[in-house]
Amino acid sequence: EGIGMNGTISSYTTTKTIDSETYQSILNDHYLPFYQNEYMLAQDNATCHVSHSTRSFLEDNAVKLLAWAARSPDCNPIENLWGMLVSRLYADNRSYNSCTELSEAIINIWDKISDAEVKNLINSVPDRLIGVVAAHGGYNSRF
Repeated sequence: EGIGMNGTISSYTTTKTIDSETYQSILNDHYLPFYQNEYMLAQDNATCHVSHSTRSFLEDNAVKLLAWAARSPDCNPIENLWGMLVSRLYADNRSYNSCTELSEAIINIWDKISDAEVKNLINSVPDRLIGVVAAHGGYNSRF
């Protein structure tokens, strides 16, 4: 899943570990069709994101990457979006009886996240970065 100034992009769920090949396939099917030259992809340092084959894939597809500090989840607005999703997923102590039921609920909630919520999170990035600087590179609990 991903976000941009125009809201969320299509969701993808799996019960498998995401390796480089799978990640590249997800990007090919769910990111590249929407990619525009002014976009920058923000990703963490997960192995599938930084592997040689993924870096080559991104370069071959002219995808620009946003430089992102390692171990900086408090700067990344997607982390707050995950928190919103989980909160809605388990509201009223909801539980799920199968992976399929859980997956369907995640997709349903993801599809209902408003563009305004996403824009608000993205627009908070400058304040997040200022907070990290103020904390001398430490964790910024404000976000």
